Amino acid sequence: MSYQSPTWASALSATLTFFSSTRPRPLLPFLSSEAETTVTSEEMAEFIEKAKLNDPAHVQLREAVCDWDADSGFDFKDPEGNPTLKGSRARRLAVCMALGFDAQLSAAVEARMPFDAKPFTTVSARSDSDGGGPQHRRRSDYWDDYQRYLLTFKEWDPDAILSLRQSTREVISQFGDPTNKLPEQTKGLVVGRVQSGKTAHFTGVIARAIDAGYRLIIVLSGTVGILRAQTQRRLDMELIGVENILNRQNPENPRSYEGCDYRGDDDWEAGRFVSHDALLRKRNVPGIIRVTTYASDFKGSRSGVPTIRFNRAHKDLPLFDSENLFHSDAVVAVVKKRPAPLGDLIGDLVKSRDDLAELPVLIIDDEADEASIDTTPHAKRWTVGTDERIRTTTNQQITDLLRLCPRAKYVAYTATAFATVFIDRNDPEDLFPCDFILLLDPPKGYMGLEEFHDVDGKTAGDPQTVVNSNQLAHVHLPEGDQPLGRQELRRAIDSWVLSGAIKLFRRTKSSTTKSRNMLRHHTMLVHESTSKADHFATSCSVQTLWDASAFDSSTGIQRLRDLYHQDHAKVMQARSERFAIPNSFEELEPFIAEALTRMSEAKNLVLVVNSDEAVQDHKDELNFATDEVWRILVGGTQLSRGFTVEGLTVSYFTRKTKQGDTLMQAGRWFGFRKGYQDLVRLYIDRDLYEAFQARLCEEEAFRNRIRELRDVDEGGRVTYSPREVLIKVEQHLPRLKPTSPPKMRNATTVSDTSFSGFRDLYQVPQREARDANYANLCQVGIPLLAKATQETVLQYRTGSRDVKVKARVGTIDAVEFLQTLDKHRWREGYEAIGKVKNLLSDETAEGRITDWTVVWPQPQDYVGMLDFEELDVAAPIIYRGRRGAPRHDFPGSYRDHRHVAMPIATGEIGVLEDAPSPTRGVVLIYLVDDRLSSNPTSDSKKIGMLRPGLVIPLLSIALPGSTTRHRRFRTWAAPLEES
Repeated sequence: MSYQSPTWASALSATLTFFSSTRPRPLLPFLSSEAETTVTSEEMAEFIEKAKLNDPAHVQLREAVCDWDADSGFDFKDPEGNPTLKGSRARRLAVCMALGFDAQLSAAVEARMPFDAKPFTTVSARSDSDGGGPQHRRRSDYWDDYQRYLLTFKEWDPDAILSLRQSTREVISQFGDPTNKLPEQTKGLVVGRVQSGKTAHFTGVIARAIDAGYRLIIVLSGTVGILRAQTQRRLDMELIGVENILNRQNPENPRSYEGCDYRGDDDWEAGRFVSHDALLRKRNVPGIIRVTTYASDFKGSRSGVPTIRFNRAHKDLPLFDSENLFHSDAVVAVVKKRPAPLGDLIGDLVKSRDDLAELPVLIIDDEADEASIDTTPHAKRWTVGTDERIRTTTNQQITDLLRLCPRAKYVAYTATAFATVFIDRNDPEDLFPCDFILLLDPPKGYMGLEEFHDVDGKTAGDPQTVVNSNQLAHVHLPEGDQPLGRQELRRAIDSWVLSGAIKLFRRTKSSTTKSRNMLRHHTMLVHESTSKADHFATSCSVQTLWDASAFDSSTGIQRLRDLYHQDHAKVMQARSERFAIPNSFEELEPFIAEALTRMSEAKNLVLVVNSDEAVQDHKDELNFATDEVWRILVGGTQLSRGFTVEGLTVSYFTRKTKQGDTLMQAGRWFGFRKGYQDLVRLYIDRDLYEAFQARLCEEEAFRNRIRELRDVDEGGRVTYSPREVLIKVEQHLPRLKPTSPPKMRNATTVSDTSFSGFRDLYQVPQREARDANYANLCQVGIPLLAKATQETVLQYRTGSRDVKVKARVGTIDAVEFLQTLDKHRWREGYEAIGKVKNLLSDETAEGRITDWTVVWPQPQDYVGMLDFEELDVAAPIIYRGRRGAPRHDFPGSYRDHRHVAMPIATGEIGVLEDAPSPTRGVVLIYLVDDRLSSNPTSDSKKIGMLRPGLVIPLLSIALPGSTTRHRRFRTWAAPLEES
């Protein structure tokens, strides 16, 4: 029998609410008093251990404990009286001790409420005590209602809500106290993933900000109308709420709904908009005034009276005084980043300039790397003869907003952050996130880049199947090097029909409204170009293929049956989790008929979405709120950034781009696919698929570098702000820049390292530098050769030729290899080796290189053999003449040797007993005769004249497949100081 929540659970919630703004104190006496019954330690431990994670009282207890974990406003000490760091095990135990918990209770808390579940990384120099001032802990009204809405209406996982609670609290803690007398601006950046819940996050930040006292909230929501409307609706539905939408009029009165922009909305009619009825009945709870609506962007007053006004309860006190701040309503505006609405907003706010000087303001810049970045060329940034800065229009308007609001907190949100860290940090008015950068970890259930690529080495040494290969399960590539064509597009349409039928099948098997709603929409995306003319041509091609698909014939049904058995049935068996699977294709056939009926009934099955005007023409057909959408969408930019395509299951993607951030934003197939994750399919060209993989490596490298910047002092506090550190961005493909060139005007190349197959490190000291060359032999060459203790024959087929090379092989740890390579001496002026070593060091530190296979070919045409005490065999010395002046280096490694060794680096083969590894590089090594003669048959080449001091070790290296298939690295960074 499942555990039943105790009768005193509601009393626990009331007690924790009372505790929320105070230091924790012994809980059980207060709880027993509130519950009017004795609650024992054993009963509390049982509740903590056995209650469901979504039990409201259990959730509240977890949140309270985590809040105390993260709060530096209280002096928590361990049993010996030493201070504890937030987020540490010592802090958790100190909190339990303050709550009066015994060892059993403390153990239950530690087991069920892990203290180290931190879903973010922050770089900020603000001390902990600066962030949650007293007013931040004053109330949590709108946050509590938002949290409750996510838990009950959206049925979020409690762990996801806890993560949101922690990370939004961290953002608010960067703002300081809004009641401070001295004005202070803050500029920060929150980096999420494409379609990973950034809107939910900044909605939580807004809720906390309103509770804390911020009274003007401006959301800059992308550049297109459909995204602005979608964002407005999300905020209205999940935060602003019914009562505020109706201007606090009585919802029971039908006249209250006159002019309401959600009349006829399914979610509104079904009561799925949040209600603040109980909250707004309390004293001193601010209302929320909307100055934009779902249908309308901001339109300023044409009279002298501003649309946005702020009231003072006490005329003789400034607005930021708590007596005014906590007795006034909050204003929310959701505005497109376009000149007209932004200009109207600024024009309206100018009329309230005096109030704004005293008002705490929050500006959320969604998709902050789009339009917000100043891309003015350096040569045109200043008006001739003046100090006036010239900016791009939107950037100028946002900086104007910040000038008007000296107490503003500006928070940029994006999944593609490269452009934002290239902003000029030396321009105090620009938007560089100088105060903090927060990285959000991907939430549970998110399908991102990693879910469409195989880069973690899990399949190494095993046959690839849909069980262990993301690519085989979700991605369809064309044969060979051919681009996707009409045949693949038809297969994609067939896949869309099949997956739609499976969704309908699962809806009949689902017992919950939530599961059925997850399968409500069913869409397909065709993304080939940004040209409107191309969109029209593509839509005609798709419609023609649909009309010719003959799904009602035996030929069409057989085609679906074959695809079902070849693809969907296998993937569902491997990856469906707990969701229903048809026992046979025949069981699915009735649902195929129903799916085809839904699709055929659509007024425009193939919907072109490429401009605001086009969207308005088909507004009702692309409104995910009012109806179930079963359509194929063809589009470009309008469907490339920010906008969520609900129910997206099949994507056909061939759009080319030269910018990595544009590529990522076009990946609308990323996101949450609960209930149909196993049905998601991506049809994509090979070069684009590889570009996404390179972008995955770049994104992970960027996040790892941000994590490395968190330098802390002895007290555990971060000591550097983003303004003070060098933030690097990697580029793995020559053709794919991190972002557009205008956004990189402040960036400079800090390293440039190219790898294509093997790279020969043959820039050794000149022949005259005998001591240096001999040191290379003794300190580098011999130690590496000593690792190659096993004899083998490496084989590879190239063209019609089978290549076989006799060699000795062995393995060296990646860190030991770096230490050995550091001892190598190079020719004077060989600057590239520093970049190579930096690259190897970074890749090793990030775990993409774990070891190296040393390959020592054993050629038959050697000059002679030498014995070395450290080696168990005589070493063959080969002849390789130096190049002439001015280079003095050696020609490259042998082609056949590269052919046979490269599969080790690509993870295709192991060596001897070792399984293949995607994190193993290859070191190809020779010992070369460096005597003066260039004629290997001359008398000077007699064996008696050869000695160790005349031998050079030559190294060639190939990076493992885990780094990137392209092995091309360029690292960019915005300089700390102006050049």
